[in-house]
Amino acid sequence: MENIFEIALALTSGLGPRQVRSLLRTFDNAEAVFKAGKRSLLKMPGLGPARINKLIHPDTIRSAESVLKSSKKEGLQILSFSRPEYPDRLKECEDAPLVLFEKGKSPLNNARVLAVVGTRSATPQGQRITEQFVSQVSGKHPVLIVSGLAYGIDGAAHRQAVQSGIPTVGVLAHGLDKIYPAEHNRLAMRMLDNGSLLSEFPPNSKLVKENFPRRNRIIAGLSDAVLVIEASKTGGALITAEIALGYNREVFAVPGRVSDPYSEGCLELIRQNKAGLVLRPRDLVEAMNWDQAQEPFRQLSLPFKRPLNDTEIQIRNLLLSGVNFIDNLSRALQIDNSRLAANLLQMELEGLIKSLPGARVRWLGPSD
Repeated sequence: MENIFEIALALTSGLGPRQVRSLLRTFDNAEAVFKAGKRSLLKMPGLGPARINKLIHPDTIRSAESVLKSSKKEGLQILSFSRPEYPDRLKECEDAPLVLFEKGKSPLNNARVLAVVGTRSATPQGQRITEQFVSQVSGKHPVLIVSGLAYGIDGAAHRQAVQSGIPTVGVLAHGLDKIYPAEHNRLAMRMLDNGSLLSEFPPNSKLVKENFPRRNRIIAGLSDAVLVIEASKTGGALITAEIALGYNREVFAVPGRVSDPYSEGCLELIRQNKAGLVLRPRDLVEAMNWDQAQEPFRQLSLPFKRPLNDTEIQIRNLLLSGVNFIDNLSRALQIDNSRLAANLLQMELEGLIKSLPGARVRWLGPSD
Protein backbone atom coordinates (compact mmCIF):
# COMPACT_ATOMS: atom_id res chain seq x y z
CA MET A 1 0.00 0.00 0.00
CA GLU A 2 2.89 2.39 0.64
CA ASN A 3 3.60 2.41 -3.12
CA ILE A 4 0.07 3.66 -3.74
CA PHE A 5 0.53 6.65 -1.43
CA GLU A 6 4.01 7.46 -2.76
CA ILE A 7 2.75 7.34 -6.34
CA ALA A 8 -0.20 9.52 -5.34
CA LEU A 9 2.15 12.11 -3.82
CA ALA A 10 4.32 12.07 -6.94
CA LEU A 11 1.27 12.53 -9.20
CA THR A 12 -0.23 15.51 -7.34
CA SER A 13 0.08 18.49 -9.68
CA GLY A 14 1.69 21.55 -8.16
CA LEU A 15 3.74 19.54 -5.66
CA GLY A 16 7.44 19.66 -6.48
CA PRO A 17 10.03 17.15 -5.25
CA ARG A 18 11.26 19.53 -2.53
CA GLN A 19 7.76 20.04 -1.15
CA VAL A 20 7.17 16.29 -1.21
CA ARG A 21 10.35 15.70 0.78
CA SER A 22 9.32 18.37 3.26
CA LEU A 23 6.00 16.57 3.73
CA LEU A 24 7.75 13.26 4.26
CA ARG A 25 10.12 14.76 6.83
CA THR A 26 7.14 16.14 8.73
CA PHE A 27 4.81 13.12 8.52
CA ASP A 28 7.42 10.31 8.33
CA ASN A 29 5.90 8.49 5.32
CA ALA A 30 3.52 8.96 2.38
CA GLU A 31 0.59 7.15 3.97
CA ALA A 32 0.79 9.44 7.02
CA VAL A 33 0.57 12.48 4.73
CA PHE A 34 -2.78 11.30 3.35
CA LYS A 35 -4.08 10.44 6.81
CA ALA A 36 -2.95 13.72 8.38
CA GLY A 37 -6.10 15.64 7.55
CA LYS A 38 -6.60 19.03 5.94
CA ARG A 39 -6.06 20.98 9.16
CA SER A 40 -2.60 19.50 9.72
CA LEU A 41 -1.63 19.93 6.08
CA LEU A 42 -2.61 23.61 6.13
CA LYS A 43 0.15 24.18 8.68
CA MET A 44 2.76 23.25 6.07
CA PRO A 45 4.37 26.42 4.63
CA GLY A 46 3.82 27.02 0.93
CA LEU A 47 1.25 24.28 0.46
CA GLY A 48 -2.02 26.23 0.36
CA PRO A 49 -5.66 25.08 0.16
CA ALA A 50 -5.69 24.49 -3.62
CA ARG A 51 -2.79 22.03 -3.54
CA ILE A 52 -4.11 20.34 -0.45
CA ASN A 53 -7.51 19.83 -2.11
CA LYS A 54 -5.79 18.20 -5.10
CA LEU A 55 -3.75 16.01 -2.78
CA ILE A 56 -6.64 14.69 -0.69
CA HIS A 57 -9.12 14.38 -3.55
CA PRO A 58 -10.24 10.73 -4.02
CA ASP A 59 -9.18 10.87 -7.69
CA THR A 60 -5.56 11.18 -6.60
CA ILE A 61 -5.53 7.73 -5.00
CA ARG A 62 -7.57 6.28 -7.89
CA SER A 63 -5.01 7.63 -10.36
CA ALA A 64 -2.22 6.08 -8.32
CA GLU A 65 -4.00 2.72 -8.36
CA SER A 66 -4.31 3.00 -12.15
CA VAL A 67 -0.59 3.76 -12.47
CA LEU A 68 0.29 0.77 -10.29
CA LYS A 69 -1.89 -1.47 -12.45
CA SER A 70 -0.34 -0.15 -15.68
CA SER A 71 3.16 -0.57 -14.26
CA LYS A 72 2.52 -4.21 -13.44
CA LYS A 73 1.11 -4.76 -16.94
CA GLU A 74 4.28 -3.27 -18.48
CA GLY A 75 6.54 -5.31 -16.19
CA LEU A 76 7.98 -2.27 -14.43
CA GLN A 77 9.60 -2.06 -11.04
CA ILE A 78 8.62 0.92 -8.91
CA LEU A 79 11.57 2.41 -7.04
CA SER A 80 10.22 4.50 -4.19
CA PHE A 81 12.38 7.02 -2.35
CA SER A 82 11.84 5.21 0.93
CA ARG A 83 13.00 1.84 -0.41
CA PRO A 84 16.59 0.52 -0.35
CA GLU A 85 16.58 -0.17 -4.11
CA TYR A 86 16.22 3.57 -4.88
CA PRO A 87 19.58 4.79 -6.28
CA ASP A 88 21.68 6.23 -3.47
CA ARG A 89 23.37 8.94 -5.53
CA LEU A 90 20.05 10.33 -6.68
CA LYS A 91 18.78 10.28 -3.11
CA GLU A 92 21.42 12.92 -2.30
CA CYS A 93 19.72 15.42 -4.62
CA GLU A 94 17.12 17.72 -3.09
CA ASP A 95 14.92 17.63 -6.21
CA ALA A 96 15.10 13.86 -6.75
CA PRO A 97 11.76 12.33 -7.80
CA LEU A 98 9.82 10.48 -5.13
CA VAL A 99 9.15 7.54 -7.46
CA LEU A 100 11.05 6.03 -10.38
CA PHE A 101 9.79 3.45 -12.85
CA GLU A 102 12.31 0.91 -14.11
CA LYS A 103 12.21 -1.70 -16.84
CA GLY A 104 15.04 -4.21 -16.67
CA LYS A 105 17.60 -4.28 -13.89
CA SER A 106 20.77 -2.21 -13.63
CA PRO A 107 23.35 -1.91 -10.86
CA LEU A 108 22.24 1.66 -10.09
CA ASN A 109 24.55 1.74 -7.06
CA ASN A 110 27.53 0.54 -9.06
CA ALA A 111 30.88 1.75 -7.68
CA ARG A 112 31.41 3.83 -10.85
CA VAL A 113 28.71 5.57 -12.87
CA LEU A 114 29.42 7.78 -15.88
CA ALA A 115 26.86 9.85 -17.77
CA VAL A 116 27.73 10.39 -21.45
CA VAL A 117 25.84 13.22 -23.15
CA GLY A 118 26.12 15.37 -26.25
CA THR A 119 24.43 16.64 -29.37
CA ARG A 120 21.69 14.79 -31.23
CA SER A 121 23.49 15.75 -34.45
CA ALA A 122 26.69 13.88 -33.71
CA THR A 123 29.43 13.85 -36.33
CA PRO A 124 31.12 10.57 -37.30
CA GLN A 125 34.13 11.71 -35.27
CA GLY A 126 31.94 12.40 -32.23
CA GLN A 127 30.43 8.94 -32.48
CA ARG A 128 33.89 7.35 -32.74
CA ILE A 129 35.08 9.28 -29.67
CA THR A 130 31.97 8.18 -27.77
CA GLU A 131 32.57 4.54 -28.70
CA GLN A 132 36.20 4.82 -27.65
CA PHE A 133 35.41 6.29 -24.23
CA VAL A 134 32.57 3.87 -23.46
CA SER A 135 34.52 0.79 -24.50
CA GLN A 136 37.76 1.75 -22.74
CA VAL A 137 36.74 3.65 -19.61
CA SER A 138 35.82 0.50 -17.69
CA GLY A 139 39.09 -1.41 -17.86
CA LYS A 140 39.30 -3.91 -15.01
CA HIS A 141 36.49 -2.22 -13.08
CA PRO A 142 33.07 -1.96 -14.79
CA VAL A 143 31.50 1.46 -15.20
CA LEU A 144 27.74 1.86 -15.53
CA ILE A 145 26.96 4.10 -18.52
CA VAL A 146 23.98 6.47 -18.21
CA SER A 147 22.47 8.53 -21.01
CA GLY A 148 19.14 9.69 -22.44
CA LEU A 149 18.54 7.30 -25.40
CA ALA A 150 18.34 10.28 -27.77
CA TYR A 151 19.79 10.45 -31.26
CA GLY A 152 23.48 11.18 -31.66
CA ILE A 153 25.89 10.88 -28.73
CA ASP A 154 23.32 9.26 -26.40
CA GLY A 155 22.52 6.49 -28.85
CA ALA A 156 26.20 5.92 -29.64
CA ALA A 157 27.00 5.55 -25.92
CA HIS A 158 24.21 3.01 -25.34
CA ARG A 159 25.04 1.01 -28.49
CA GLN A 160 28.71 0.73 -27.59
CA ALA A 161 27.86 -0.29 -24.04
CA VAL A 162 25.60 -3.06 -25.37
CA GLN A 163 28.26 -4.24 -27.81
CA SER A 164 30.93 -4.24 -25.08
CA GLY A 165 28.74 -6.01 -22.50
CA ILE A 166 28.77 -2.93 -20.25
CA PRO A 167 25.63 -2.20 -18.20
CA THR A 168 23.81 0.90 -19.37
CA VAL A 169 20.76 2.89 -18.26
CA GLY A 170 18.57 4.96 -20.55
CA VAL A 171 16.70 7.73 -18.73
CA LEU A 172 13.55 8.67 -20.64
CA ALA A 173 11.40 11.80 -20.66
CA HIS A 174 8.14 9.85 -20.93
CA GLY A 175 6.45 6.69 -19.67
CA LEU A 176 8.16 3.36 -20.26
CA ASP A 177 5.21 1.98 -22.27
CA LYS A 178 6.80 3.53 -25.37
CA ILE A 179 10.22 4.45 -26.75
CA TYR A 180 11.18 7.82 -28.18
CA PRO A 181 12.67 8.06 -30.70
CA ALA A 182 10.90 5.01 -32.11
CA GLU A 183 14.01 4.13 -34.13
CA HIS A 184 15.74 3.26 -30.86
CA ASN A 185 13.17 0.65 -29.89
CA ARG A 186 15.42 -2.26 -30.86
CA LEU A 187 18.39 -0.69 -29.06
CA ALA A 188 16.27 -0.21 -25.94
CA MET A 189 15.24 -3.86 -25.95
CA ARG A 190 18.90 -4.92 -26.26
CA MET A 191 19.80 -2.67 -23.33
CA LEU A 192 17.46 -4.66 -21.09
CA ASP A 193 19.73 -7.71 -21.34
CA ASN A 194 22.38 -6.00 -19.22
CA GLY A 195 20.79 -2.74 -18.12
CA SER A 196 17.53 -0.89 -17.81
CA LEU A 197 15.26 1.96 -18.82
CA LEU A 198 14.34 4.50 -16.15
CA SER A 199 11.78 7.30 -15.90
CA GLU A 200 10.00 9.39 -13.30
CA PHE A 201 6.97 9.54 -15.61
CA PRO A 202 4.32 6.82 -15.23
CA PRO A 203 3.10 4.70 -18.15
CA ASN A 204 0.89 6.53 -20.68
CA SER A 205 2.44 9.92 -19.86
CA LYS A 206 2.50 12.34 -22.76
CA LEU A 207 5.87 13.41 -24.14
CA VAL A 208 6.28 17.19 -23.80
CA LYS A 209 9.43 19.26 -24.22
CA GLU A 210 9.36 20.40 -20.58
CA ASN A 211 10.10 16.82 -19.55
CA PHE A 212 13.61 16.82 -21.02
CA PRO A 213 15.29 19.12 -18.46
CA ARG A 214 13.61 17.06 -15.73
CA ARG A 215 15.04 13.93 -17.36
CA ASN A 216 18.48 15.56 -17.49
CA ARG A 217 18.60 16.11 -13.72
CA ILE A 218 18.12 12.36 -13.20
CA ILE A 219 20.97 11.59 -15.61
CA ALA A 220 23.21 13.94 -13.64
CA GLY A 221 22.02 12.75 -10.24
CA LEU A 222 22.59 9.06 -10.98
CA SER A 223 26.22 9.65 -11.92
CA ASP A 224 29.61 10.28 -10.39
CA ALA A 225 30.66 12.27 -13.44
CA VAL A 226 29.23 13.66 -16.66
CA LEU A 227 31.21 13.43 -19.90
CA VAL A 228 30.20 15.90 -22.63
CA ILE A 229 31.11 14.91 -26.20
CA GLU A 230 30.14 17.40 -28.92
CA ALA A 231 27.65 20.00 -27.75
CA SER A 232 26.42 23.36 -28.94
CA LYS A 233 26.34 26.29 -26.52
CA THR A 234 22.58 25.97 -26.04
CA GLY A 235 21.99 22.21 -26.15
CA GLY A 236 20.54 19.87 -23.55
CA ALA A 237 24.00 18.45 -22.82
CA LEU A 238 25.03 21.82 -21.36
CA ILE A 239 21.92 21.79 -19.17
CA THR A 240 22.91 18.36 -17.86
CA ALA A 241 26.45 19.61 -17.18
CA GLU A 242 25.18 22.64 -15.25
CA ILE A 243 22.83 20.47 -13.20
CA ALA A 244 25.69 18.07 -12.48
CA LEU A 245 27.82 20.95 -11.18
CA GLY A 246 24.96 21.96 -8.92
CA TYR A 247 24.88 18.42 -7.56
CA ASN A 248 28.64 18.55 -6.89
CA ARG A 249 29.27 15.99 -9.62
CA GLU A 250 32.40 16.08 -11.74
CA VAL A 251 32.13 17.23 -15.34
CA PHE A 252 34.51 16.44 -18.19
CA ALA A 253 34.48 17.59 -21.81
CA VAL A 254 36.24 16.47 -24.96
CA PRO A 255 37.54 19.52 -26.86
CA GLY A 256 37.17 19.96 -30.60
CA ARG A 257 38.15 22.42 -33.29
CA VAL A 258 37.22 26.01 -32.49
CA SER A 259 35.52 26.31 -35.88
CA ASP A 260 33.11 23.40 -35.26
CA PRO A 261 29.66 24.44 -33.96
CA TYR A 262 29.35 21.25 -31.91
CA SER A 263 32.65 21.98 -30.16
CA GLU A 264 31.44 25.32 -28.80
CA GLY A 265 29.68 23.89 -25.75
CA CYS A 266 32.59 21.69 -24.73
CA LEU A 267 35.15 24.44 -25.21
CA GLU A 268 33.03 26.89 -23.21
CA LEU A 269 32.76 24.45 -20.30
CA ILE A 270 36.53 24.00 -20.33
CA ARG A 271 37.19 27.76 -20.71
CA GLN A 272 35.05 28.53 -17.66
CA ASN A 273 36.76 25.81 -15.59
CA LYS A 274 33.43 24.02 -15.29
CA ALA A 275 34.75 20.87 -16.95
CA GLY A 276 38.01 18.99 -16.90
CA LEU A 277 39.62 18.57 -20.31
CA VAL A 278 39.97 14.94 -21.38
CA LEU A 279 41.57 13.73 -24.60
CA ARG A 280 41.43 9.99 -24.03
CA PRO A 281 39.64 7.54 -21.70
CA ARG A 282 42.74 7.23 -19.54
CA ASP A 283 42.51 10.93 -18.64
CA LEU A 284 39.04 10.45 -17.20
CA VAL A 285 39.93 7.22 -15.40
CA GLU A 286 42.91 8.87 -13.68
CA ALA A 287 40.96 12.02 -12.78
CA MET A 288 38.24 9.89 -11.16
CA ASN A 289 40.77 7.54 -9.53
CA TRP A 290 38.93 4.65 -11.17
CA ASP A 291 42.09 2.62 -11.62
CA GLN A 292 41.87 1.76 -7.91
CA ALA A 293 39.66 -0.86 -6.26
CA GLN A 294 36.40 0.62 -5.01
CA GLU A 295 33.37 -0.57 -3.08
CA PRO A 296 29.79 -0.14 -4.37
CA PHE A 297 28.42 3.33 -3.74
CA ARG A 298 26.62 3.89 -0.48
CA GLN A 299 25.48 7.09 1.13
CA LEU A 300 28.01 8.04 3.74
CA SER A 301 26.92 7.69 7.33
CA LEU A 302 29.69 9.04 9.52
CA PRO A 303 30.13 7.85 13.12
CA PHE A 304 30.88 11.50 13.87
CA LYS A 305 32.25 12.06 17.36
CA ARG A 306 32.02 15.86 17.58
CA PRO A 307 29.65 18.58 16.44
CA LEU A 308 30.58 20.75 13.48
CA ASN A 309 31.98 24.14 14.38
CA ASP A 310 30.36 27.35 13.09
CA THR A 311 32.61 27.62 10.03
CA GLU A 312 32.08 23.98 9.11
CA ILE A 313 28.32 24.41 9.41
CA GLN A 314 28.47 27.41 7.06
CA ILE A 315 30.63 25.45 4.60
CA ARG A 316 28.22 22.51 4.72
CA ASN A 317 25.21 24.74 4.09
CA LEU A 318 26.91 26.51 1.18
CA LEU A 319 27.98 23.24 -0.44
CA LEU A 320 24.51 21.74 -0.08
CA SER A 321 23.03 24.87 -1.65
CA GLY A 322 25.25 24.44 -4.73
CA VAL A 323 28.13 26.83 -3.89
CA ASN A 324 31.12 24.56 -4.48
CA PHE A 325 33.91 26.66 -6.03
CA ILE A 326 36.56 27.47 -3.41
CA ASP A 327 36.75 31.14 -4.45
CA ASN A 328 32.97 31.49 -4.09
CA LEU A 329 33.10 29.82 -0.68
CA SER A 330 35.81 32.24 0.42
CA ARG A 331 33.74 35.24 -0.67
CA ALA A 332 30.55 33.93 0.92
CA LEU A 333 32.31 33.18 4.21
CA GLN A 334 34.34 36.41 4.06
CA ILE A 335 37.55 34.61 4.98
CA ASP A 336 40.81 34.45 3.05
CA ASN A 337 41.77 31.44 0.95
CA SER A 338 44.58 30.29 3.26
CA ARG A 339 42.27 30.07 6.28
CA LEU A 340 39.59 28.37 4.20
CA ALA A 341 42.16 25.91 2.83
CA ALA A 342 43.11 24.89 6.38
CA ASN A 343 39.45 24.26 7.22
CA LEU A 344 38.87 22.30 4.03
CA LEU A 345 41.97 20.16 4.57
CA GLN A 346 40.81 19.16 8.05
CA MET A 347 37.31 18.42 6.76
CA GLU A 348 38.70 16.30 3.92
CA LEU A 349 40.88 14.33 6.33
CA GLU A 350 37.75 13.59 8.38
CA GLY A 351 35.82 12.47 5.30
CA LEU A 352 33.38 15.38 5.29
CA ILE A 353 34.29 16.70 1.84
CA LYS A 354 36.06 15.64 -1.33
CA SER A 355 38.25 17.84 -3.55
CA LEU A 356 37.15 18.05 -7.19
CA PRO A 357 38.81 19.29 -10.39
CA GLY A 358 38.51 23.01 -11.07
CA ALA A 359 39.08 24.15 -7.45
CA ARG A 360 35.76 22.74 -6.27
CA VAL A 361 34.70 20.56 -3.35
CA ARG A 362 31.81 18.18 -2.70
CA TRP A 363 30.05 17.63 0.63
CA LEU A 364 30.12 13.98 1.76
CA GLY A 365 29.02 14.27 5.35
CA PRO A 366 25.61 14.23 7.00
CA SER A 367 23.13 16.86 5.77
CA ASP A 368 22.09 17.99 9.26
